[in-house]
Amino acid sequence: MYSPQLDALVVDDDIDCALAVSLLLQTLGCRSMARYGAQAAIASALEVRPELVIVDLALGSEDGCTVMNSICVALPIGHRPMMVCLTGRPEVATETRCLERGFDVFLTVAVDAVREVLAVVTDRQLRRR
Repeated sequence: MYSPQLDALVVDDDIDCALAVSLLLQTLGCRSMARYGAQAAIASALEVRPELVIVDLALGSEDGCTVMNSICVALPIGHRPMMVCLTGRPEVATETRCLERGFDVFLTVAVDAVREVLAVVTDRQLRRR
């Protein structure tokens, strides 16, 4: 069981994705905030010192691994949060690289599964017409 009072920080340049993940965490009882770039994420991490940080791998022109490391370096020793890489790229090489660079967890969004669900919904809509 997890502590529902965890502070979480979600970092993604896609505002909708960041807000969706943050809202999911809030629904699960966490105190969560979304940030959309490296500098805002680092500032928030220093202020809040979250127990969990979820970072998108592809942050526009920024690399999620670099942002993750910047957050870890900025925080005082002993305050390193659980660092989770969130991506839609489920390649083993990408996972290995992210874990080697310091992420604790590699989490993929099952984009193909979502596409399958959308195809089923579309098919149902067409049949109803």
